[in-house]
Amino acid sequence: SDVLSLKLSRNNSIWKEVWGEFMRAISESEKGLPKLVSLHLDVTGAGQAGGAIVKALGSGKVPSLKFLCEKGDLFGVFPLYFDAEGLPGLIDALREGSFPSGC
Repeated sequence: SDVLSLKLSRNNSIWKEVWGEFMRAISESEKGLPKLVSLHLDVTGAGQAGGAIVKALGSGKVPSLKFLCEKGDLFGVFPLYFDAEGLPGLIDALREGSFPSGC
């Protein structure tokens, strides 16, 4: 795919499960989004799907990604939340060192 940027900001009515499914679609796709540089998730509930986000980042399917959001919260941070299901994905990604170089 030739997608360079996805601006999904201000979609705060979308549930955690939907964000998780979107991220799983990226990580499980054949090619992923190899040219994606920015994925704008400001003012969304996407951070609630932290495990799925980390799985997508660690999948090797978004190697060019540099930005998850433009502004983050009040402190400029985009928080990711993990549950018992998502935490192993973070552990695996950290062990494998498979995050995009820009993240």
